[in-house]
Amino acid sequence: MVSQPKILQDLAILTGARLIEEGAGGQLAELRREDFGRARRVIATRRGLTIVGARGRQRSIRGRIAELQAELEREGPREQADTLRKRVANLSGGVATLKVGAATEAERTLRREMAEDAIRAVRAALQEGVAAGGGAAYMACVPAVNALETAAGSDEEAMGVQVVADALRAPLAQIADNAGYAASTVAFRVGSHYNGAEAGAEAGAAAAGLRRIQAAASDGVGFDVTSGRVVSMWQAGIVDSVKVLRLALEMAASTAGMVLTTEAVVFKQRERM
Repeated sequence: MVSQPKILQDLAILTGARLIEEGAGGQLAELRREDFGRARRVIATRRGLTIVGARGRQRSIRGRIAELQAELEREGPREQADTLRKRVANLSGGVATLKVGAATEAERTLRREMAEDAIRAVRAALQEGVAAGGGAAYMACVPAVNALETAAGSDEEAMGVQVVADALRAPLAQIADNAGYAASTVAFRVGSHYNGAEAGAEAGAAAAGLRRIQAAASDGVGFDVTSGRVVSMWQAGIVDSVKVLRLALEMAASTAGMVLTTEAVVFKQRERM
């Protein structure tokens, strides 16, 4: 666990304050007004501290961030590395105030919920990064999953591989269907970019298929429902949080495993309004 003086030093550098601590010299009687640091707004609660518009010197802040990143490269335990990443994020991140308004209460509530969803998505993206959105990241995994079918030791394992592959295609198909497009057609158009050479093909054809898959995965080829075209999701600015994608897949696998283990599912049908 990180020591309190280090956190206080981060705060001091961020706000341009002077830290008085035991062993570092200095006395409280020597403090001047400018030693307290400056910020546009400070919000302190039981759960945390938020500093808006910190007025520390950018050169000092960048230097502190560089020190923490160098220490992160020599990371030890996972807990220590996570703490260092959080400290870097606190120094390099900014704070924004969103003001949501609308003509009616219902519209204001809707806009507020959309803003809160966006904030949560950004926080998740900051933790683990982003990937091509719209189901493209899952589609890029399908060839690797299909390759496992040839190594399956039984028909049941081969069937399980196909179930996972179909599940990875499902988000793209559902997004297309929600937008009014033919899901099967869209899945075929996007999937053709990720299909490699057939098994048993010549070495040249297999290598060309592999290169095509790698290029499509690198570009994040997917379907843009607003334009109705197959595009690079990176260039179109359509991304998903890696954390959300990972957790969705892990939870789906966990649920499927539980169903297979219990051999039963309890389903409660919703009442129609």
